[in-house]
Amino acid sequence: FALSLLPVLAGVAAAVEYTRAIASRDGLQKALDAAVLLGAMKPPSERVAAATAAFHAGRKADDVLFDGVDFVTNPDGSFTGTAAARKVM
Repeated sequence: FALSLLPVLAGVAAAVEYTRAIASRDGLQKALDAAVLLGAMKPPSERVAAATAAFHAGRKADDVLFDGVDFVTNPDGSFTGTAAARKVM
């Protein structure tokens, strides 16, 4: 019984960590989406600063190391953002 309990507990731990990672990713995506939408409503000269401020104000994950966030006004006039992060174990 004890030997079979160890793989079950390892599976449960992996499931919990996976769930937390997905939740962190979703939170990052929501913050990025909100920042891009806010930035797109601003004049082109204010977009990047407004979106960056909104992204940093909207992110809540304490267990994520942010590697960077980048916002760009594309040649066609659209506004996009990318973010990179790592999960802290």
